[in-house]
Amino acid sequence: MANLHVALQDGFDGDTVVVRVDGRTVYRRVGVRTLTQISRADAFDVEIDGPVSVEISLPDRALSTVVSVPERPEGAYLGVSVLHDALVHRLSAEPFGYA
Repeated sequence: MANLHVALQDGFDGDTVVVRVDGRTVYRRVGVRTLTQISRADAFDVEIDGPVSVEISLPDRALSTVVSVPERPEGAYLGVSVLHDALVHRLSAEPFGYA
């Protein structure tokens, strides 16, 4: 098993956020808001086994995206932001730094 660290970063403004990994809901929170000083809204970890499909949705804004995360035995870091009314992401092998 590997660890997937999901970081909700910029652009969240009191949103309901739902995250599913391979169709299973692993995160659901209401009122997610970015702390603009550090560009971070929330973060969580989920164990994964092999490559997975991660769906992030903001149902109140009708926004969603699907990210394919390849198999990484050492784990992976997924950063998600809201930018110009779209969800954008970045996948990294290294942890994200915050002030």
